[in-house]
Amino acid sequence: MVELIPAKPGSLSLVHLEQTLGVFFIGYIFMMVLYGFTFFQSYMYYSRYPHDHWSTKLTVVLLCLLDTAVSVLLSQSLYYYLVNLFPFTATVEEATTTFCSHVTLAAISIFVAQLYYASAVWKATKNAFASGAIAVLATAGLALGIAMSLKLFKDKTFADLAFSPNKAIVAMSFAMVTAAGIVTFASLTHSRLPAPYKLDLDLFDTLVSFSVSRGGAAFIVHLALIFVFIGIPQKIYWIPFYVTSTKFFVIGAITLLNSREDAQTVTHDSQWNSSGATRTIGGSSIHNGTASGLQFKHSKPAIVIEVAQTTQHDREPGKMSYGIAVDGDGDGDRDSSLNRLEQKNTAI
Repeated sequence: MVELIPAKPGSLSLVHLEQTLGVFFIGYIFMMVLYGFTFFQSYMYYSRYPHDHWSTKLTVVLLCLLDTAVSVLLSQSLYYYLVNLFPFTATVEEATTTFCSHVTLAAISIFVAQLYYASAVWKATKNAFASGAIAVLATAGLALGIAMSLKLFKDKTFADLAFSPNKAIVAMSFAMVTAAGIVTFASLTHSRLPAPYKLDLDLFDTLVSFSVSRGGAAFIVHLALIFVFIGIPQKIYWIPFYVTSTKFFVIGAITLLNSREDAQTVTHDSQWNSSGATRTIGGSSIHNGTASGLQFKHSKPAIVIEVAQTTQHDREPGKMSYGIAVDGDGDGDRDSSLNRLEQKNTAI
């Protein structure tokens, strides 16, 4: 336990604050920006795919709730460091209870996201080895992540993570998650995503697809986390990478779900195209007193309805003819019967 000593003028140097509170605050800013993307992607999912299976909806709800809880816990930790410990020299040398809880929930959220990635890899590649490897690595990362949080609950000093066996547990936890991310990215990149995922992407969509939805950014940031933690374990420089990579895994999973075609559009287009429906509305034109007809066609079932109405003015004064032709045969043939009514009025 670090002794809380009231701060004296000059006891808290700018360099010390930058290496502790400054690093923690930078990670917090990036985390909250990315949380906005999580909320937005979750909203987009429920507005575009209301008819998805309940298990998929539950996955998105769980990811969103876990990400929200992770953000709240880290916010409370920062409040503790900036407000509750303000008059003391001890700043971020020790983890708070809420930060330890944050580590636990972050491990669970990454686990849920990677399980969905394993499912997506199976659907895209039918490769049991790749999807199974992702699930096994994610499970190992979850177990080691919980072990890391238990170590922090027992000994809250961040510097103690630099010593064995704590360092090995933390490093292996990060390594398992990173390995699962690499397998995910390689599998989804090597194979083309099946329908209804979007295949024809412009430059921006391609960048988002490879960097976010396929897990590219998540495993790159997590890989950087490993190097930073192993290189400087006694410092907390690894915290910004840790909280950021957690967000990228959650955002990537939900973004991959949102990369499908809009469910309502797909349903409407598939029904319309499968029926082979065509609609033709003839434009009206007047030539020698004749108006064009209105025609509707539908191939399933084959129904042709033609309504032709002509109004003919004979040159003989006081004589007018009306003609109506209706064809409602189901075989599409243009059999018509003409009923003509002639009315002659004698000029007075």
